[in-house]
Amino acid sequence: MRVVANLSTMFQNVELIKRYEKAAKLGFRFVEISLPYEVKAEELKREADRHSLKHILINAPAGDWSSGFRGIAALPSCQSDFPDSITTAIEYANILECKKFNQCLVAVNNPLTFIPIQGQVHIMAGVTEINDESMTTYMENIAYACGALAEHGIMCLIEPINQITIPNYFLGSYAQAVEILQRIGHPNLRITLDIFHAQQICGKLTNTITTLSNFIGHVQVAQVPGRNEPNSNGEINYQYVFEILKRYGIWDIGCEYSESSELAESVEWVHLINGIDKCLLSFMNPTPSHDHLDWMN
Repeated sequence: MRVVANLSTMFQNVELIKRYEKAAKLGFRFVEISLPYEVKAEELKREADRHSLKHILINAPAGDWSSGFRGIAALPSCQSDFPDSITTAIEYANILECKKFNQCLVAVNNPLTFIPIQGQVHIMAGVTEINDESMTTYMENIAYACGALAEHGIMCLIEPINQITIPNYFLGSYAQAVEILQRIGHPNLRITLDIFHAQQICGKLTNTITTLSNFIGHVQVAQVPGRNEPNSNGEINYQYVFEILKRYGIWDIGCEYSESSELAESVEWVHLINGIDKCLLSFMNPTPSHDHLDWMN
């Protein structure tokens, strides 16, 4: 597993551009950003390079967030704007090098093996009722995004979101997401499994992970209901959840949470991933030295 700092939800006490330094100081080597568009991509890339951080995921533009937009992919009134949003996402992803890049060397219970890193763009559906028009719009837009992103080596992600966090969000169940994925039938389309949302959408996390294992492109974590660190007080036994994820060879864990404690304490939860110090070692160097090993790699 690779532990990925979400720079949109973590380190909220500083502006986005300064969160790279905080992530690096805690040992992170990979980052994701939900909405990076408030800062020029070139500035973000320079800061990432300065701290030896790699981007693995961004969201496509999601409409005017302050006006209540939570994506536009399922909104018929925004369909003409959708291709431009994907063009913008691709431009950012390319500049940030959020695309398929050289494999990381990972030690998994010995021996060493290679695990590829695939850059990803999450397409938010938006807030709208489910009807024939919105479903047709969504299917057409996601199919378009899959093809456009594939040309640049970027995976397309869709993500069910619970109705408590975003009421009336179009994509609200995993059965719906799987049906859409199968109907579109594009090899470049996967589902983001956010455990925070999964617990509130359907619970039964063992069965949910097992059922979705062949469709998952990315995983994110946060405790329920506070959306804080996995080891904060809440409903989910993350030590057990991580064992299930490892069983299905799921590698990337995005930290889409807000810290409830001091930064140094807020990452102690990674030790819930059993054996992480020995089994979770990935390197950006083709000939790594053991001086560079740490649990965040």
